[in-house]
Amino acid sequence: MKLLVISKYNKKEKNAGAKAKVDIERILYRRKNCKIKTFYEPANCSKLFRMISAVFQIVCLKVMNYHICIFQFPFSSKVIDASHADINIGIIHDINGLRYQDMNLEHKEIAAIDRFDYIVAHNEIMASYLTEKKIDAKKIYTIDIFDYLVYRDINRTIDSHSIPIIIYPGNLAKTKSPFLYQLDQDRMDFYIYAYGVGITDNINDKIIYKGTFQPDNLESIQGDVGLIWDGSWDSSDENKSFKNYTKYNNPHKFSCCIACGLPVIVWKRAAIAEFVEQNNVGYTIDNLYEINEINWDDYDKKKENAINIGKKLKKGFYTERVIDCILEDLSCNRKTNTKHVNT
Repeated sequence: MKLLVISKYNKKEKNAGAKAKVDIERILYRRKNCKIKTFYEPANCSKLFRMISAVFQIVCLKVMNYHICIFQFPFSSKVIDASHADINIGIIHDINGLRYQDMNLEHKEIAAIDRFDYIVAHNEIMASYLTEKKIDAKKIYTIDIFDYLVYRDINRTIDSHSIPIIIYPGNLAKTKSPFLYQLDQDRMDFYIYAYGVGITDNINDKIIYKGTFQPDNLESIQGDVGLIWDGSWDSSDENKSFKNYTKYNNPHKFSCCIACGLPVIVWKRAAIAEFVEQNNVGYTIDNLYEINEINWDDYDKKKENAINIGKKLKKGFYTERVIDCILEDLSCNRKTNTKHVNT
């Protein structure tokens, strides 16, 4: 049975935006002998370029002959329809209409997702969202957490310090991470080490800019616990774009922090909070000043759990597991209700 993985991303991204897709390509190539077809699109390209690119993708798919096509979504309905594989599988990375609260785009993306014979959602909450949009629950599986391949051991020095150091990797611009610019250093009994793009200097005496790092090299990341957060410092924007989206998605920065062997701090109403609590790998809070009140007595246990899960995702465990479940379902020629495989 011939398998093809179809991806689309900007290979020059500096914020690790393509890493999740590249990792899935590598995992499926090595574990399932999948062929890989990648379409490269620059960031912020014109509408005309995207239209031409879509036509090129359609033409390529029409001449390919594979039994199973695994799309790394988003892709348009027309591109998905161009596949003449026996089975089309969609691994969802983003639903941008939901992310940006664009109802027209969301409607188009749901229609595209519904083209797939099997769908890999981030988690049970995203799976429920899809079924609410009239997508058949029988074809939805969940990945639970994205893998994060690392090819070298992480050896970091441990500095002694009196208050916690929180690491925050990602897009540091005000539009994406406004909380960084809202926090009052006099109310912070912790430091934040910020890694990524969007700023070039410290924000205040307790929010320290640490530069960028290569996504495959995590040795430079120094700290005690990772922070998974979007939007404002509290829950006042919970129904707005970026904070609202965390109610449904699994942020890739979560995988990055777990790959570092670090427990995490997450918003208590984020979808990933359920995974954090079930696997005891971190702390859930409602606003960032609650970090001051965290009881760190069980930190070592949470770190041990994070290290153990990190060993799995650094080897591609979660991607291989969900694809194995789909292939098993295919081989048995049967489907059941929404799939969720326990860790």
